[in-house]
Amino acid sequence: MKLSITLLLSLLVGLSASAQTIEERVEELEIAGSLNIFKFSGDLMLFYDGVELENDSTAADDTTYSTRLWSGINFTAAPYEDLKFYGRFAVSKYINETSDPQETVAGISSSRGNHGNEVYLEKAYFDYSATDQLIFSAGRLPTIDGVPTNYITGQARQGTYPRLAYGAIFDGAGITFKLGDFFGEDLSLRALYTPFNAPTFGSSNINKESTGNDDSMSDAYAVQLDWNKRGTSIARNINFLIQYNEVNALNFADQTVATGSSVTTLESNLNVDLTFLTIHLELEDIVNSGVNLSLSYLDTSIDNNGPTGVDTTNVGGACCVGFHSNSPTGSTSGSGLLASVSWRVFDTGLILGTEYLDSDKEYAYFDFYDWNLTDFYSTTGTALHVYATYLIKPTFTITAGFRSQEYDYYTSGLGAATASDREVTTMYLMNSLTF
Repeated sequence: MKLSITLLLSLLVGLSASAQTIEERVEELEIAGSLNIFKFSGDLMLFYDGVELENDSTAADDTTYSTRLWSGINFTAAPYEDLKFYGRFAVSKYINETSDPQETVAGISSSRGNHGNEVYLEKAYFDYSATDQLIFSAGRLPTIDGVPTNYITGQARQGTYPRLAYGAIFDGAGITFKLGDFFGEDLSLRALYTPFNAPTFGSSNINKESTGNDDSMSDAYAVQLDWNKRGTSIARNINFLIQYNEVNALNFADQTVATGSSVTTLESNLNVDLTFLTIHLELEDIVNSGVNLSLSYLDTSIDNNGPTGVDTTNVGGACCVGFHSNSPTGSTSGSGLLASVSWRVFDTGLILGTEYLDSDKEYAYFDFYDWNLTDFYSTTGTALHVYATYLIKPTFTITAGFRSQEYDYYTSGLGAATASDREVTTMYLMNSLTF
């Protein structure tokens, strides 16, 4: 009898231990499952630049050499079958910099503005597929790295928007409606909303500046039609895209000026309306030759809404100017054409490429994020870029390149563009690893 009781107790203890082990294993599996929704990848780019500025009218020539680093960690998650998340943390810096980092527009370019060791959020957004045709997106959107940025390293198309559609990293919300089921091709219609915020919180003045310029938020909209035709006898893929982008009442903040021991606030009511129209055509792998061709046309328009402009002489009064205009109520319109060609030379691992930009006096593309230091795609005049890339591994490359920018006109942004003989040339080496 004692033996039977002992065996029964042993069996119960064994079953209890087994059950506990099963519960622990289930818990471990649940934890592992929640962690496994993430996937990680990364990028590293190293640069050596030699930049020369020539200006015949002032004989103010200058040559600068620098070494730089950019690195990013990409992470994606799919918590649900119809909901996906995409993110990236990135840092860009001069190598062993001995002075303060270069200052650029912080909110839309910091991760590529060589700001030192600080890590910035470059991308963070979700895609929610309400149906197979309708996708909602929101967050820090992938408005960068579009065609032809990927040509240089021989990668597949990276960004949703071509190089001359957006020149900065934007936050916002969007809707994509896939029309392919209706037209038999890969056709998408997108709409985006990207607000600009300028809150001015104060103890007695909430969301209102001290002057009449009291609108703390500006709205930006974009609509895009994106069409792809794959597997044709002309090219492996033909992409045609047209995008209209509008920014309403973007404010210029008041200036604080120190004169001697006093500080003066120079008031400004200036805000601007911006419109951009991008028409883009790309042919990938033309007749199986390894040649890619990209053509992007950008039309830009600026309308200043005064009545008071920005004071560039720090004395106030009638000196005040507008954005790309000498008048706080002035308007400008311009255009530019970017042609890009790359050739993957058979099975040699070599890529040869060139880019050519031709723009007029009032062309106003804002290049806030690109790898180059000299705003190549913003040149008002002509710009040429030639490069040779060798694929050491499929995603491990080294590139040698040359850029030449000849400015027919130049403006720092405030005031009208004036005739210029400025020429900027760059010779660079770039080492890129994607893993």
